[in-house]
Amino acid sequence: MNKFTICFLLCTFFIVSVGQPQKISAIINSLKEYKLSDFEKIANNLTSNDTTIQFNMLFSNSITNQYKAYVYQFDEARVVNKKLVEPFYTYRINLVCDGDKIIGSILTNISLSKEKNVYSYNDTYSIKAFDKAYKDTFGDTSHFDMLFKKDVVFGTSCGGFGGGTSPEFYSTWHKAVATKNINKLEKWLFCHLPSYRVWAVFGLYELKEKGYKITTKQRNRIMTLWKSNAIVEVCSGCEGFDRTESQVINQYVFE
Repeated sequence: MNKFTICFLLCTFFIVSVGQPQKISAIINSLKEYKLSDFEKIANNLTSNDTTIQFNMLFSNSITNQYKAYVYQFDEARVVNKKLVEPFYTYRINLVCDGDKIIGSILTNISLSKEKNVYSYNDTYSIKAFDKAYKDTFGDTSHFDMLFKKDVVFGTSCGGFGGGTSPEFYSTWHKAVATKNINKLEKWLFCHLPSYRVWAVFGLYELKEKGYKITTKQRNRIMTLWKSNAIVEVCSGCEGFDRTESQVINQYVFE
């Protein structure tokens, strides 16, 4: 069993209350149709005339030309004595799809103190094909937790007056560099998200300047990214703008 399959049996979603919601079972049944269009149709029909529930797609990631990852959110109100009370039950649904076919799905609820997996599915054969396509495209095996992340802003000083502030992701990057977390930097370097790859190159460059020896695998990957035209959102002072990945990382020389 590969790492993706193992991880795919674990993760991501949250519930902010305790108790048993009434309508999540219908969402689970819709996932068992194994088609994205059927899942969305059933979920949308379920919520169309019911003010106690909401269903939205938060975002999607194009992993390769063939595969996409989707993140949905499902909210169900708690009803006590025929009155809606907060907090709502809130779920996040993560899907990996090959076209319209759902090849992996995860539905997890997370209470204030504990995360609990409600439903998960993966098509073993299709996931193996996905892993191969991912490695052929990005040079390494897929990392489950990266599939459902959004691109972030790259920069060290953003915003207006007073010298600006670091973007939100900077503290995560700084911790990885300060602790010399090479595994995390490599995970970013070989992922499908251009902004994470740029942060990884920046981190490896900082470590190289302090004596870290870049591996052949890392160097080859960086050389590939030097040719990338993927777009990265960059901030500098008051300005925010788009740059190609190659434009951003070419300033970091690994001789």
